[in-house]
Amino acid sequence: MITTNPPSQTDIKEYPRISYTDCYITVRPSLTGTAAELAEDLYGQLIPILKEKQIQVIQEKVHGNVEAREAFDMGRQRALGNSGLDCYLPYTYLEGRSLGPQEVTSIQIWGVRSHDGAATVRTDDSEISPARVLEGEGFQLVYCPRIHGFDESNPGDKGCVTRQCEMVFDRIEEAMSRYDLTLHDVARTWFYSRRLLDWYGEFNCIRTKHFKEAGIYATGKDPVFPASTGIQGRFSDEEIFVDVLGLGKGGSENAFRMEQVVTTSRQHQAFGYGSAFSRAMAVCHEGFRAVYVSGTASINTRGESTYIGNAEMQALDTLLNIAALLGDQGGGLADVCTGTVYCKNREAYAAYRSVLQKLRIADMPLVCVEADVCRHELLIEIELVAVIKE
Repeated sequence: MITTNPPSQTDIKEYPRISYTDCYITVRPSLTGTAAELAEDLYGQLIPILKEKQIQVIQEKVHGNVEAREAFDMGRQRALGNSGLDCYLPYTYLEGRSLGPQEVTSIQIWGVRSHDGAATVRTDDSEISPARVLEGEGFQLVYCPRIHGFDESNPGDKGCVTRQCEMVFDRIEEAMSRYDLTLHDVARTWFYSRRLLDWYGEFNCIRTKHFKEAGIYATGKDPVFPASTGIQGRFSDEEIFVDVLGLGKGGSENAFRMEQVVTTSRQHQAFGYGSAFSRAMAVCHEGFRAVYVSGTASINTRGESTYIGNAEMQALDTLLNIAALLGDQGGGLADVCTGTVYCKNREAYAAYRSVLQKLRIADMPLVCVEADVCRHELLIEIELVAVIKE
């Protein structure tokens, strides 16, 4: 295996807007140990930053082995509670298995620091779809983590992927409707499936059906498919769950504005080969565009997988695809502030690290985990957010 210097333990990116400053933080373990010890280590790095910068958390995502989840959650509650922070904020714990010796890979935070009270973040509790809501004068953003389709009152649902997938989309619509939003207002989705490769085709059919029923089609410019990732991942025993980002108050001059990226110079429409998502969604607000890049892999303009069996070339091709997309938006890889690299195995991870080293690409604040990608022959998929000044 090719080894390189690991990324630094803490990455912080900040983008000052008018009403608030966007803050993206990635922390990685500085030691090995049990899940509880790793929680203490990671939140020991994170909590002083949250307090010093007065960050209101919108999104919190933890990558780790699912067996470590309960112990990590207990450690998280102790660390946040002892520091005076809210230990009950909804968050996503996701397996992506660790590619290192630790059971837990990272914590990724996206939050805001308000300017003179111009932006607030609150939690709206719900048993199925709790939300973190960012609001200010004329704008609203709704983030719902870990909406699942499992009906715990009906044990027969366990393992029924079709019913759970249908339920997930129903619950997305229910969650958005609490804010007078619909599927049209969803900018980004992250779908995690325990057995992705077993039924990815069926998932695509169900997703397309729900979008069509909502009046979202592959043709035309408005409404549009959200940016999306469909990847292997699990929280517990559910077959599928989703994190959702929706945008509100569209009639205001200071509302968030969505601009879809359907094609690039290196990749054409994903729905051309049956996947109902945009290549990216640019969310524009107060002088910046946050470009939510969908899960991207080594796929050409005809929708074909390329460089089959060659992980290093797939890694290179994927990075070139993302660089081309960001270039069209007036940015580049230097603007990346958070994201995830999904590697099918450790050899694919080594290939990705080798490409970065050979091309002398500086380490980006991306977390690398082990997970199946949507096609058997694809070895690497990358999703990320890049923030570009307008």
